[in-house]
Amino acid sequence: MQPTLSFITLPTPDLEGAVGFYTALGWTPARRGGGYAFFQLNGLLLALLSEDRWAVELGEAGEGAAAPTGAGARPPRVLLSHNADNYDQLTHLVERWAAAGGAVLRPLQPTPWGGARALVADPGGLSWELVWNPVAHRDAHGGLWLSGPPSGGAA
Repeated sequence: MQPTLSFITLPTPDLEGAVGFYTALGWTPARRGGGYAFFQLNGLLLALLSEDRWAVELGEAGEGAAAPTGAGARPPRVLLSHNADNYDQLTHLVERWAAAGGAVLRPLQPTPWGGARALVADPGGLSWELVWNPVAHRDAHGGLWLSGPPSGGAA
């Protein structure tokens, strides 16, 4: 099996608030409806589901039923990363994140590998690492590589 990732699907306690937040960052929903919103990333989709939709998808509740009590009480323990192309872009992104209503959990600081990062969260509590790594580079499709794409070009 080829190692690939197509979707990252995460619950959010306030789907409309989450869509508003990511839209304020300049993202456009690729599709919405029925308790979900999809955002097209570089060859990957981020799917945000309301807690009720999440419970249905995981078989914790029937269609149309509310999420079980305690479901979604804590955001999932996942750290999503967004890599900036340079330090200035990273600085701007951290500022924009806060201006859009996100929380800065750990301010911008140098990393041991010579880059910089900040840890932030969206209004629903999903954790993100906003990072710049001077060794990383992008392929023509926006994919991030620490060494290089496989032989034959972009992944």
